[in-house]
Amino acid sequence: MNKVYKLKYNAKKQLQVVSEIATKAGPGSTATTATTETEKLSFNPLVSNSMVAGLTAGLAVATVGMAQADLGRAGMEVVSGAATAIANGAVTTITNSHNAIINWQKFNINENEIVKFIQQSTDSAVLNRVLGGELTKILGTLQSNGKVFIVNPAGIVFGEKSVVDVASLVASTLDITDEDFLSGNYVFNQEKDQAIAQVLSQGMIKVNDDGTLALVGGKVVNTGVLEAKNGSVYLLAGQSITIQDLDNPLISYKVSAENKAVNLGQIVSKRATLLGNKVANGYTSSNEFADVVSGYATSATNAVINADGEIVLFGASEANELQTTAQTNLEVKGVRNSVVSNTGTLDVSNPTGKAGKIKVLGDKVEVGSTAVIDASGEVGGEVLLGGDHLGKGSVKLSTDTKVEAGAKVNASAEKEAGSIYVWGDNARVEGEFLATSETSYGGVIETSGKTLETPFDNFFVSTASQAGREYYGTYIIDPDRIFIAKDNRAINTLRSTYGRGGTPYTESQINNLLRNSNIDTYGTLGVYISGVNISSSKGSGRFAVYSTGGKALIENSTINLNGWDFVVYGQTGMTINGSTINVRQYTIGTGDKNSYYSTRNADKLNIGLTVSDSTITSASGSYNFIRANAWGGLTFKNTNLNTVGGTIDLQSNADNNWDNLNVKAGNFVIYEQSSNKDTITSNIKNSNFDVSGRWLLQNKNSKLILDNTSLNTGVYGFETNDITVQNSRGIAKTINFRAKSGNLLVKDSNFKTNSQTSLLSDVGDVNYQNTTLDIGSGSLTVSAGNNATLTNSKSELNLILNDDANVHVHGGNTAKVDSVSLKAQNVSVTGGVVKVKASNFDAANVNLSAVERLEAADNTLKGLDSVTLSSDNSDVLVVDNRIITDGDLSVSSNKNVEIFGGKAEYTLGENSNLNVRAGETARIGNFDVSINSINVAGNDVVLTDNDFQLKEEFVVDVENTAKLVNTSVQVDTGRIAIDAKKGLEILENSKLQGTTVSVSSSEGEATISNATLVGTQGEVDVNATSVALKDVRIKGVNAVNLTATKGDFSSERVIKTDAANLNVKGKNLIFKDSRYSGNDTGYATLTYTDSLSTVNTTFRRYIRDYETGTGLYQWNSGAETDNSDVAYKDGYATGTGLYQWNSGAETENPDVAYQDGYATGTGLYQWNSGAETTNPDVAYKEGHKTGDALTQDEYETGTGLYQWNSGAETQNPDVAHKDSYATGTGLYQWNSGEETTNPDVANKDSYATGTGLYQWNSGAETQNPDVANKDS
Repeated sequence: MNKVYKLKYNAKKQLQVVSEIATKAGPGSTATTATTETEKLSFNPLVSNSMVAGLTAGLAVATVGMAQADLGRAGMEVVSGAATAIANGAVTTITNSHNAIINWQKFNINENEIVKFIQQSTDSAVLNRVLGGELTKILGTLQSNGKVFIVNPAGIVFGEKSVVDVASLVASTLDITDEDFLSGNYVFNQEKDQAIAQVLSQGMIKVNDDGTLALVGGKVVNTGVLEAKNGSVYLLAGQSITIQDLDNPLISYKVSAENKAVNLGQIVSKRATLLGNKVANGYTSSNEFADVVSGYATSATNAVINADGEIVLFGASEANELQTTAQTNLEVKGVRNSVVSNTGTLDVSNPTGKAGKIKVLGDKVEVGSTAVIDASGEVGGEVLLGGDHLGKGSVKLSTDTKVEAGAKVNASAEKEAGSIYVWGDNARVEGEFLATSETSYGGVIETSGKTLETPFDNFFVSTASQAGREYYGTYIIDPDRIFIAKDNRAINTLRSTYGRGGTPYTESQINNLLRNSNIDTYGTLGVYISGVNISSSKGSGRFAVYSTGGKALIENSTINLNGWDFVVYGQTGMTINGSTINVRQYTIGTGDKNSYYSTRNADKLNIGLTVSDSTITSASGSYNFIRANAWGGLTFKNTNLNTVGGTIDLQSNADNNWDNLNVKAGNFVIYEQSSNKDTITSNIKNSNFDVSGRWLLQNKNSKLILDNTSLNTGVYGFETNDITVQNSRGIAKTINFRAKSGNLLVKDSNFKTNSQTSLLSDVGDVNYQNTTLDIGSGSLTVSAGNNATLTNSKSELNLILNDDANVHVHGGNTAKVDSVSLKAQNVSVTGGVVKVKASNFDAANVNLSAVERLEAADNTLKGLDSVTLSSDNSDVLVVDNRIITDGDLSVSSNKNVEIFGGKAEYTLGENSNLNVRAGETARIGNFDVSINSINVAGNDVVLTDNDFQLKEEFVVDVENTAKLVNTSVQVDTGRIAIDAKKGLEILENSKLQGTTVSVSSSEGEATISNATLVGTQGEVDVNATSVALKDVRIKGVNAVNLTATKGDFSSERVIKTDAANLNVKGKNLIFKDSRYSGNDTGYATLTYTDSLSTVNTTFRRYIRDYETGTGLYQWNSGAETDNSDVAYKDGYATGTGLYQWNSGAETENPDVAYQDGYATGTGLYQWNSGAETTNPDVAYKEGHKTGDALTQDEYETGTGLYQWNSGAETQNPDVAHKDSYATGTGLYQWNSGEETTNPDVANKDSYATGTGLYQWNSGAETQNPDVANKDS
């Protein structure tokens, strides 16, 4: 019959289950208990007739107790939340609130009984804590839609016929606090020294797909089935256990030696974790598990763990402090006494995706002969047995690992295969290991340990790929030492020399391994290969020899792997001796960029690479590395390195010694290590380099000595601290030597290049002794930070250059070229001080450039396109040179320039130009040339004994003074212009002849003596503060203008000829014994402010009948002239220039105004003699309306800037007026009938002529606004 129960408080204020009709809970109440039939425990068939001691005692008592007809549960007390229990025959339903906590005196489920926990959702939980000290036995069915926790410090058993179906299950003999449970924390602890209780699962436990199934106890054993398909299964044995993250299992633990987790059944989940001090999957005969598995048949080896994600068997070390599964090996504390055994199946395979990960980690790891570990899939997974890659210790490492013959470990794949890592400080590995691929790359298999045994009779490894040999994976061997020799006898010989122990491999074993995998050998303390023939004709692959903490040795061996990569690395040194290596490409190196020191003192150990009596060949186009990465150098003796078209890349940190090294390569490069701080020497002798591409040595801390060595074919570049080249030779495209901080010395050598040669020293000297440089179509650069010296005075340097070569010589302190012949496209010598002597340069362009002093003497400088000589900060001295160019000759300095020499010769083209610039003084002497033009600039200029025949111009522009002595300048079709601000002299038979001649000094005197000035087409102008001419001949076509702007003008024995106007101006004009002649059309104007003196001087054929005006617009009232700047009057007068006018003739020129009844002209200032106009700038005439002017009357009044009044008084100071005469206008007023001493006012008789800025004539009409005029 159905019975309903409810909870009531008893007298002790405790909740108690009572009948639904009861009014109280306590003595005499009508609380009803469900009846329980007597049940018999039924055990898994794997269990023998006697149970393991710890479990059978409790189970025997339980069996007796169940003979009584009462329920399996008693003493229900709800301590948090709410719960009601309903029993209906064999079915008990307990409905609880979210996270309810129920304390029980006992909690069992009998066989054929069903207990259901009805909860709010799958996230709800109920904690059943059993406090009566009686073992919990789940023999029937437990169901729940939520999470069920069963905590019983006395132990928990799930019988063979038990069925558990809940959202999640935690069964623990370690307690959990109410607070942690309510907070969702999976923290389980056991009182110290409390007896170890056990959890045994023999039946079927299933949780939701994403649920958690955790069996936690002092010992945990599963012989049944545990299922959480997409969730997590935990078998955790310890004294303190915390599951920190259910989705990414992280366990905190504290264990003792008796904490054991064992799976003898089946586990299905996404994640499965077994943790304890002793962990086993499958039956094991190990003594450590005897108390757990001795009662089970050996068929328990069929134990299987299937997981889609990760399987972890973790052997926890015994310690007092709490530790975690995420600790690195160094972080693990306590006694390393854990044991992990697997004889069953661990399966994370995935045929349709990436396989999972398997970790079998502990202090001691055993993989039995029946073990199957499967991480295969479409893409392979990862297997860690005892440790990680090379035992690096990112996970806990095993001290002892054993994999027995018959074990199978598989990480193969359809696509990319996975990885298998086996580590043990002491490891013995047998069995079968596969990481193969069908369509892609094989995986990685590693067997590692300080001491490693791999008996080959029962050992097989393959990382092969059906896609081809180039897709094979890698087999990694990593013991402390590796010995590879012909046979066991040879191995023993090696051991006797280099140390006992280690892992031996015979020649045949290595060759067999290479058939199925690439091989990487890591010998921590050394790898020794002697007397073997290692070969493979199958496709491509890699054979690598790493000694990560010791030396590597290859001696008397042949390694013939044509299509393979070959790697040899010895951290503390490497030797290759008497061997032949033929591979696709190679990497050979030592060290790890750290310096190593002697244990006895602080001296650094030289960890270098030595190759002797060997030949190393790699494939065409390959890239090969040779390294001495620690403090060590590269030593080659009697060695051949061959890689046609390939590259050999070297680095070292200590001295390199190469003797009889023969290299044939596409590129050969040696770089400075980034860690290099010491000065080293690269000593290369008796060697031969045939490099088709680039040979490059770059190391600013290295000193290079190249002795009796050949450099052939390619581009050679040496960039080191200091360079010495001796007894060497080469025929190459390019050879470049650069000494970064020392000197470059090249002696007794012979080099021929067809592209470029550079000989450089950044701060030191460049020197040559008995050396021949044959430069083809490229260039020669010689540059020294200190002194660069090219001298052939003692046959020390022989240069052979083709016409299209370029030569650049540079010396930071001094560049010296002495007795050297250079024929090239371009020749450049530059530096601090530059000295070029007795040399012959034949080029398109020659450039000598100095920062300080430049000296060029006794040279032939032929630059067909240009010759340039310059100095930035000091003098340029050019003496007795033969200079040849069809282009420009340019000489410049910020100090002084001197160009002279009695033996000097100059052959310049007719279109050449001479440009000379000096910051101080420019001196040019003995310079005879016929060219296009000459430009000379400086502070001072002195030209002596020169003959310049020019086409276009001669210009001298000087800030201070200029002096010409016995210098002839003749310009055919251009000007001569000499401007010396502070004064000038033209002396001693100097002659200046050009279309125009201008000689000027704005602040100084002009002295011209015994000279000739000729303007063949235009004017001759001499303009200075004062002018002194003596014994001078002057000839000009248009005009000769001789102007002393402030002082006197003197003329002594001066002859002026030809039909030019003459204009002489000065304070005092002094003429003596001179003759000035023109023709009938010329004019002579003499303007002085103080006096005019003429002694024995004539002025012939000049028109002087009428007084002439002066200034910008000159005119003559009584002579005809063709000069457009001169106005004239005969019967008529016509002015020309900017403002033209005509007094009695018609003209179409808009700038000419008319008179006497004719129309007026136009322009800036217009006027009208008889017409009306509203233009205020036009003046009016009698009888007509006047314009808007300052003063208007019946007479004409002009307006605008320049006003005038013909007959009226005015107070305007800008308007002059007088009587019946017309006044002039402008800034300076004048009076027509008074004498005046004002130099700006002219007056004459009854007429008046103004002078100065505004000129005026009283006897001619003009429209020129600068000239005022009026009829008689």
